Amino acid sequence: MRFSTILLALILPFLTQHALAQEQKVAEKNSLESEHQRAIKLAHDDELDAALVILKNLLTSHPDHYATRRDFVVISGWNGNCDAAVKEFQPIKNRPNKEDYLIAAVAKCMSSTRRNDEALALLREGTKAYPENEEIKSHYKWLLNEIVIDRKPELNLRAGTGQSDAGNQDYFFEAKYSQQFAPAARWFARYFTTFADDPEFETGDIHRGGAGIMYWFNPQWYLEQEFSIELDGFEDTGSTTTLVFHPTSLLELFAQYASFAEDVPLRAKALGIDSDRLTLSAYYHTRDYRWEWYGSYSAYDFSDSNDRTSYYTNLGYAYEMTDKREQRVIAELSGSSNTLDNTVYFNPKSDTTIALVHRTSFVFDSKYDRHVDHLNVFVGQYDQEGYSAKATYGASYEQQYDFSKVHSFSWWLEIASRVYDGERETIGSFLVNYNRKFL
Repeated sequence: MRFSTILLALILPFLTQHALAQEQKVAEKNSLESEHQRAIKLAHDDELDAALVILKNLLTSHPDHYATRRDFVVISGWNGNCDAAVKEFQPIKNRPNKEDYLIAAVAKCMSSTRRNDEALALLREGTKAYPENEEIKSHYKWLLNEIVIDRKPELNLRAGTGQSDAGNQDYFFEAKYSQQFAPAARWFARYFTTFADDPEFETGDIHRGGAGIMYWFNPQWYLEQEFSIELDGFEDTGSTTTLVFHPTSLLELFAQYASFAEDVPLRAKALGIDSDRLTLSAYYHTRDYRWEWYGSYSAYDFSDSNDRTSYYTNLGYAYEMTDKREQRVIAELSGSSNTLDNTVYFNPKSDTTIALVHRTSFVFDSKYDRHVDHLNVFVGQYDQEGYSAKATYGASYEQQYDFSKVHSFSWWLEIASRVYDGERETIGSFLVNYNRKFL
């Protein structure tokens, strides 16, 4: 009797602890299921953000709970956060018997974030597992067609005209042809020319040819390398390296170094002055594109010993976004500085421009794939060192036509009143773009 009493006294704490642990596990499981179902109900009631908060908290404490991760992925896709959807899908991507709605949601997110090969593999799995699912079949067919078109040879043509700070009319034309030679690589050839209608600047004309490669390391990193040469006399060789990085689907970072900058003023080129150029830029938008931001910085090292730096940034907010019209207010700030005075080309010691732009975009019902017009009206102030600040203003109109998935055209016209060295000039600019894929 005494032995049994002692034994019971010894094991009773362990039995009690085990029972409490079992009760805690049951309580945690019930809480998990209850919170999970609450999140699903919120999602079905279109309370997607609230649902995702609950599911994220559950994933933190229960990272191996498949249903929670699955639904977090699906609802993130519904909510437009494809970066989160694709990231959280990785731990379960090799799981067999994935649900059809999970496959459909993740595949859409993958294709929208440049992961076409991953999306295609997942959709192939889906078509085999769910041959009657129309959503999976239609997206698979669409993506196959998009990949085929994307890999076809492409021709891009650009041309335009504008006025320099001296009132001379400048013109340019560019043609670029590219063709795929590997799954993630294309070669390209490019021709570029720019000239003015003033014979005084004829020696500044450019007739340049180049060739290079375009390579996608992965969905986030893109590299373009070009080597070019002046076709008149086959001199002035140059190299242009472009690197693009997408940390997320909302942010693009851009860097480019050109040992021969093609945007040097013609008045400088006419005297044999050239420059290299480093450009850094970034673009960000919210998931609904309500807010957009862009910023850039450029540095030039002219051969006449002048160093120029320039910057530009804007912040835009869309206060109306409908199927047929978008209205956006954009605040702009730009400026530049130069280290050398009294050059033949326009190089203020320092200058700053601040402007407010109103953009209205019209989306038209059309026989084409897409037709959008943009009307921009701006007013601002230009402040150049050594001169009094003066107002700038103008308007531009643009039309964009996507005739089909392989054929597009756009044109842009601007009339603006700008200021150079304290003198006001009316500037007219016109640009056209034409793109064609060859099937």
